[in-house]
Amino acid sequence: MKKIPGVESVETSLSRGRVLIRLKPGNTVKFQDLLGKVRDNGFTTKEATVIVEGEVASQASQWALKIPETGETYPLVFASAGAAKLPPPGGRIVVTGVVADIGARNAANSIRVRAWEAAR
Repeated sequence: MKKIPGVESVETSLSRGRVLIRLKPGNTVKFQDLLGKVRDNGFTTKEATVIVEGEVASQASQWALKIPETGETYPLVFASAGAAKLPPPGGRIVVTGVVADIGARNAANSIRVRAWEAAR
């Protein structure tokens, strides 16, 4: 996985069943491509904790995060009223959250938002 352009480092913990993949700023690596590589190496994917920067977007009356570098858009799911304070569409934010049910190769996964902040 370290050979994928844009991957900075990979740490594997077989005892915990986790892989930590750090990406370089400004990378163009698509999330589904990373999942495919993890599966190709014989591992099962369940969920992923992500920290990702992108633009606020509105998609089918729902808040979303658009990643301009990859062209991907992910619906955002908020557990609380955190969405009410989002900047307007086009504003850049950094989201920390969880992508669950990632077993399907081409699933349009949403991000369950744990926290977000304005991008610097």
